[in-house]
Amino acid sequence: IDPLYGGLNSDRFHIGNRIFFMATYALSPRFTASAFITRAIGNDVAIPQRTLSNLIFAYNALPDLRRTGLF
Repeated sequence: IDPLYGGLNSDRFHIGNRIFFMATYALSPRFTASAFITRAIGNDVAIPQRTLSNLIFAYNALPDLRRTGLF
């Protein structure tokens, strides 16, 4: 990732060399769980954030909203 580009790369991938892992699992047709971890490795520049991890739970509300007749 370009160190001169600043934080505009994305929230998950900041500057520097990074490795990452992402996994998503469907708990049910409406619920999913996702995990994301990134780690900066072997950089010659100052790294503002070396490790980042996210755990996300998502709910698909569209089937329930369609049943109400509003959508």
